[in-house]
Formats: sequence, structure tokens, C-alpha cells
Amino acid sequence: MRKNYVPSGIFPPASFLIALLATMAFSLILAIPYALTIWFVPIIYLSILTPIAWGVLCALAPGRAITSGHIRNPLVAGLAGFLGSLPGYYLTWCAWANLCAKSGYNASQGAGRRAMSVAKSSISLDQLKDIALNPSGLFETIQQVNAEGLWSLGLSAGTVHGLQLWGVWGVEFLMIVGVTSFLYAARAREPYSEDNQMWIPRVKLRQKLTFPYDFVQLRRQLKDGDIFYLLSAPVEENFMSYSYLSLSVYEDSSISEAYLDVDAFTLENNLRHFNNISKRLKIRPDQARALINRLS
Repeated sequence: MRKNYVPSGIFPPASFLIALLATMAFSLILAIPYALTIWFVPIIYLSILTPIAWGVLCALAPGRAITSGHIRNPLVAGLAGFLGSLPGYYLTWCAWANLCAKSGYNASQGAGRRAMSVAKSSISLDQLKDIALNPSGLFETIQQVNAEGLWSLGLSAGTVHGLQLWGVWGVEFLMIVGVTSFLYAARAREPYSEDNQMWIPRVKLRQKLTFPYDFVQLRRQLKDGDIFYLLSAPVEENFMSYSYLSLSVYEDSSISEAYLDVDAFTLENNLRHFNNISKRLKIRPDQARALINRLS
């Protein structure tokens, strides 16, 4: 039976605190630019991508504290991302309420909290501070906007309000805070050598393998820890036009353990479908080196 890497759950408390404070600071820096973007740019796709970008940026910058701090506990890492994102998320609401207060309230099409996405407005730092220090007043403003609705999904549609608008805001919350938490937890799940006290480097193998005739059989073999097919299968030269297997190896010559990711990419009706076959499968170091020598 195969063995997959399982995080030890160990984390230095100081590293958690550093990750938390770094995320808080970074989220506060992102808050006002985020509020201005969703206010002044009336593009629905940007409303989806912008909150996701928030989480990605946090993972690229303060999220590095997860790896540099040797946090091997996904729950703790995710908690640092969740709690660290909340101050910035709160500030986006404050900035949005500030923009509402200083605008002409000209209703227009938009999405998310872009109630008046093309209305002229600006942010007053003094007013922003007053709003931030009065959360009950901010919540009353949110409730008023939710009751009336200030934007629609189309010219013939009514304004979005009530439970529907709460749902939109809830999705935005999950996209900002949830993406950050998910990416932080994913970092903590990466293979780590407890003996060497270091993360095991990940090598994405450049060459691809031909797709197996019996995909179910390959799954079964990998489940049993048998990687013979991966060591012997032909290389797929035209992988852009056919289905193929992509491999990533976690290996270092100084570490006595190695792991393997196997992903299947199938081409159907000119659409590429992704399927993870095996995640962080434990293999012998010599097998990992053989795969690297063959496919890198």
C-alpha cells in the first residue's frame, strides 16, 4: 500500500505570529487600492479576479513566512491567512462607505460592492478614520445599501438587494479571505524533512509521458506504490496535441526521502482536462533520481 506525505503539524509559535502580523500589514496596504479598483473599473471579470489576486499576492509576499518560519501545520497556516486578512477586508468596507458618502449616488451597472462604479468620488482620510472607528455606523450603512440596492445585473433587471446581495458579498469574502487561507495551508502541506529541518525541493519534470492505455490500472498501481510504468513509459513528444502525464518530484541528495506528484491531462473535444492521480506519493530516493535523470 502506498504512503503519502502527511505534515507533522509542528510549528514555531513565533513564526505563526510573524506570519499573522505580516499578513495583517499587507492586507491593510491592499485594502484601499482594492476598494478604488472595484469602484472605478466597471468590468465584471475584474470583480472576480481582483479578490482572487488579493489572496495570491498575500501568498507571494507575507505567505513566505509560512515556509521561512517552518510552519508544517496546515490548520495553523490557514488560520494565519484567515485572521491576517480580516483587518484589510474591514478596511475595504470602510473605504467603500467613504466613497459612497462622497459620491453623488448615481446608480449604474456594476457588480460586487461597486454600487456606483462610475460615480465621481474620492477618499477622505479623516472620514475614513471616523468610519473605521465606528463599526456600528458602518454596519448600518451596509444594511441600508442592502435594503435598497444600488446596482443591477442589466438594464432591464431590478436592483440586486436583500439575500441576493448578501450572497454576492459573502462570495467576495470567501474569495479574499478564503483564497488567502487556502494558499497558506497549501504551503504548509508541502513535503518537509523533519530529520534535516528543511523543505524538500520540488522539481517539475520538463518531459511528459504518454497516456496509459489502461488508466484505471495505473491508478491501482500507484495506489500500491508501484511506479514501474512511470519509469518505463515512452516520452510523449507531441503532448500539446495528445493526452499525457506530467510529473513533479520532491527530492534532494542530502535527504533520505522523496515524493512524487502525478497529474493526468486528457484532451477531449479540444479541451484539456486536469486530473491529479497521485499527490505526494512516497518513493525511494533512487527512483526519484531516475525519474529526474530521464525526464528533466
